[in-house]
Amino acid sequence: MMVFIWGVLLVCAGAVFEAAIGLTGVSLPMVLVISFYVFTAHLQRGLFSVACFTAVFIDIHFLRPALPTLLLVPAVLGLARLWRETGEVTHPAVLFFPGFLIGLSHCAAMLVFTFLAYRSFASLHPMFFLADILLPALALPVLTPLFDSCARRAGLPRFCDARPRRKEFYASRKNT
Repeated sequence: MMVFIWGVLLVCAGAVFEAAIGLTGVSLPMVLVISFYVFTAHLQRGLFSVACFTAVFIDIHFLRPALPTLLLVPAVLGLARLWRETGEVTHPAVLFFPGFLIGLSHCAAMLVFTFLAYRSFASLHPMFFLADILLPALALPVLTPLFDSCARRAGLPRFCDARPRRKEFYASRKNT
């Protein structure tokens, strides 16, 4: 239960950070970035609905289309599961790549839905692309050690221990 509360706290903190950055006009997908961390570090199925609700709430708050986010949260969950199985979880610098993918997919989804809604890209500033792609790529490697140190102090599972714990989890499931 404590792991679930920790995940909810992180996702809500990402929503607050995204809302604070969104007041400046930058659409930074922090809920998606932190959801990647939470989905990779913890095997909690209930956090998926919390991430969907929080991300859609932020999009509605800023009058952005919510459908891209509803499509991206399952994609981030799939990327997190793939990263948990095959990716590197011990070195934070490698996390630039999934952060870049999250930012790129968010930027592409927003571009498609902006074009479908307005039939033009005139409302988008070129800095949108840079911020939407590079800031999540930089945020994930920076936030992961910070969240891991907080989780270590609280005695919760950490991101850097995800792969060994995954083997124990699946081994215990086979025995039952």
